[in-house]
Order: sequence, then structure tokens, then C-alpha cells
Amino acid sequence: MNELYGYASKYTPCKKGCSDCCHYSVTVSEVEIAHIEKYAKKKRRKEFLPKEDFHGSPCPFLKEGNCSIYEARPFVCRRHVVFTKTNTWCNPKISKDETFPLLRFSSINEAFDHIRQVSESFELYDIRQVFSRDNQR
Repeated sequence: MNELYGYASKYTPCKKGCSDCCHYSVTVSEVEIAHIEKYAKKKRRKEFLPKEDFHGSPCPFLKEGNCSIYEARPFVCRRHVVFTKTNTWCNPKISKDETFPLLRFSSINEAFDHIRQVSESFELYDIRQVFSRDNQR
């Protein structure tokens, strides 16, 4: 994904500090949760919050407009690439008002699905269900 993003980055308005997409739903699987815990040295909640629409709420790892777990960010974040001229449509308040074409990462998605299957990491959660904003249990 890093290599693909390297090619795509010159065509996207997204740059460090642009964090509107960090207010979208961020799905994580068990294998990702464990990876984030190890990388960030933060523990998951003892009890996950109930499922809800977290669109518009900041990711718990968004710190001063930047992703504090960028190297360990979830797969859904790695696949999020915008090719519009500006990032205007990324604003969570209007992001659902328009539909844009999506890139298909078929083989990468299949590889990630295989990892989830082998690790028995089937359930998906929103990152806000799993980790608190201050990352306390």
C-alpha cells in the first residue's frame, strides 16, 4: 500500500495535517486491534462500545490534526485515497452528499481478507468502539 500511495500521492489533495477523513468510520479487525495495541502501547477498552454511526467523530488516534499511529493505521485508512482537485468533499458534514468513483484494490483486499481469515479475525468494529479518545480503559 505504501508503494501504491507513493504513486498516487502526487494526484491527491491530501497532505499531512489534512484530517477530515479521520472523522469517518474507521473499521478495524482483531488482527489490526492487536497491531495497534502493540505499536501504540495502548490497550483496548475492556468492553467495546455498542455499534453506532461514528461519522463526524474524530478517530481516537487523531492528535493535533495528525494520525498518531500512521505507521500502524488500519487497512481502511491505507486504502482511502482522494483524487478530487481539492479536499472540500472530504469534510464529514458534506462527504455523503456526493458520490465519487472508488479505486479497487482487488488483490490487496484479497490478501488482507486471507490474513483476517487465517487469524480468525472476522468481526469488524469501528476504532472508536475499541479505543477511547484518551486511550484509558
